[in-house]
Amino acid sequence: MSLSPVHAPEQEQPRQEDDRSPEGTFRKERPSPVQVEIHALRRALQGEPEWSARLLRLQRPRPVVSLAYVAMAWLGLVLSWSLVAWGSLALLPVALLLTASAQRLLGNSLHDAAHGNILRGGEPLFQVLLAAPMFEEFRRYRALHLRHHARLHAPEEDPDHLPIPVRPGDGEAGPSATQVYLRTLFSARLWKSHCLGELPALNWRDRGRILLWWTVVEGALTLAVGPGRALAFLGLWLLSRATTYHALKVFTELADHSGLEVGTVLSYTRNAPRNTLGLLLHPFGDNYHLTHHLSPRVPMPNLHAAHLLLWGVPEYRAGHHCDGYFLGHYPVTRSWLRAWREPRPHEVR
Repeated sequence: MSLSPVHAPEQEQPRQEDDRSPEGTFRKERPSPVQVEIHALRRALQGEPEWSARLLRLQRPRPVVSLAYVAMAWLGLVLSWSLVAWGSLALLPVALLLTASAQRLLGNSLHDAAHGNILRGGEPLFQVLLAAPMFEEFRRYRALHLRHHARLHAPEEDPDHLPIPVRPGDGEAGPSATQVYLRTLFSARLWKSHCLGELPALNWRDRGRILLWWTVVEGALTLAVGPGRALAFLGLWLLSRATTYHALKVFTELADHSGLEVGTVLSYTRNAPRNTLGLLLHPFGDNYHLTHHLSPRVPMPNLHAAHLLLWGVPEYRAGHHCDGYFLGHYPVTRSWLRAWREPRPHEVR
């Protein structure tokens, strides 16, 4: 079973002003490399009826499991808050790490909800449980993220494009993975984004709704446990966003696409390893980013099974599948440097 040579049927794209023909009628765009690749995958799987049926089953939402992930995130937030509100400030570093991990899980669940992979519908619920605490407006988040999928091959149109921030000069060996990470970590633009989410870009009405959410939560906590501990929850949330959450988010954003060849999903997307460290960096299937881009309607709890299914496609198997974050046959951090370091023989696809 192979992805090539298969050509996708043309699909009409969102209408834009420059899409008009000289006669004034709208015309269809040619399918992008991303669309061609995804359609080729579907055609390849259609040649194996059992596999195609399995992929369709994997696309069914699993709301109980997905909402359990959301509950785990909120329980983690309560636990980390308790460490400092009822424990000791000496536990603040642990609390910040736990808070960041829970915030990452909320963000991942928001991402899954934006694809319709938790519940079909449920927008008001996801705005309250996921988007508002993360300083996002659900509909805007969904629109931007779907544009990332559609325009992955066009960095100037991809809202999530994150280039490697440093490049070697002529005759230079090139920066290390540590330098790449630190330069990205100290990006003022990214830091502001990770601290404030989409708040600066939202209109006043949407900002007001998020402010109302936090006012209600802080008011309820004040009534329940007093103003000091209520402020501790808000302070821990904001401090985590500015420190540990930002540090984790930078690493995971670099791990998705950065350093790879822009063009198609397979050339420009990697899977991160499924290991113990991944529970912190990519919890509950978030490591399968290549799998997700090829099958975006597969819910996060099913991505591991989808990865195993797609492993039967030679082109998928030859994609970027990292077996470690820092060490291993093909670690994530080495993959960042492909633009200026010759791939080892087993890394060439």
